[in-house]
Amino acid sequence: MYGRIKEISTLENWILQENTRLIGILGISGIGKTTLSRHLLEKIQDNFDYIIWKNLYHAPSLSILTAQLVLSLSNQTYINFSLPKTTEKNSLLDLELETLLSIFYEYLRNYRCLIILDNLQAILAESQFSGNYQNQFQNYSEFFQNIGELPHQSCLIFNSWESPLEIINLTDLKTPVRIMSLNGIGETAREIFQAQNLSDEETWQKLIDTYRGNPFYLKTVCRMIQEIFNGKVRDYLAYNSLFLGDEIITKLERYFQRLSLLEKQVISQLSQSNAPATVTEILEKLPLSPPQVLQTIQSLGRRSLIEKITEEELTLFTLSPVIREYVKQNS
Repeated sequence: MYGRIKEISTLENWILQENTRLIGILGISGIGKTTLSRHLLEKIQDNFDYIIWKNLYHAPSLSILTAQLVLSLSNQTYINFSLPKTTEKNSLLDLELETLLSIFYEYLRNYRCLIILDNLQAILAESQFSGNYQNQFQNYSEFFQNIGELPHQSCLIFNSWESPLEIINLTDLKTPVRIMSLNGIGETAREIFQAQNLSDEETWQKLIDTYRGNPFYLKTVCRMIQEIFNGKVRDYLAYNSLFLGDEIITKLERYFQRLSLLEKQVISQLSQSNAPATVTEILEKLPLSPPQVLQTIQSLGRRSLIEKITEEELTLFTLSPVIREYVKQNS
């Protein structure tokens, strides 16, 4: 892992000192959410009775996920909580969801459990604004609310491209719920260039700025520079073009599939100019109402696809060079 010392420290404090029950680690694909969670786990694992890591990439129903969690927590013995002793483990899937959840919540109360759910975005809806569930996963909303609001001594962490709406709302209250949005790794990215044996160190900052310190993007362009230019960054920069490559494009394609029609309109408009734009300027160029534009900008921001900057008391919005280039190539 490159950098993230501050993030690890913050997460440790939330979990071990503040007893936070629900934490979302958010960010665009490739920014390092899973890597951060793994390194955090190595540092804090001795503080827990149970640790479970589940990847939601295949979008399990809440019933299946809860049954899997209870099976893992039961540690290959009969479950003592809220379940008759005659019930065998392989019949867990036959239980009502309400019963499974009751058992799961009891484990969270009676033991110190750390649950990590990776790729939570798999259960969220496409072609809508950020934070909405697919229809068959609506019951996850109450599940996460209970994790954040019910008293227990455990912690659930989820990694996602975006957060469910109810969790965003919970962070506004005095509840033990936190969200960490990951940005690039900044100057620490130089360690990637050193590992890849790149030359022309005085030009490295341009790569960091262009790719916004995204570790995956930087590793991808480093491999290309090494393969084509023998590691000479200056030779690559001489072409004054932005390299994406199939690896980055594939990730962004999955990302852009999730966007609503309004988000695609706004992001397409912003891609046409390198200059940041105000809300008023966006409205002047699109046949949309102010509420539509405001909601769209908010959703794009929650998806880490739009950047907000302040200049002379003006609030402006723009795209990172990578996002702008991808949109141009696909418009």
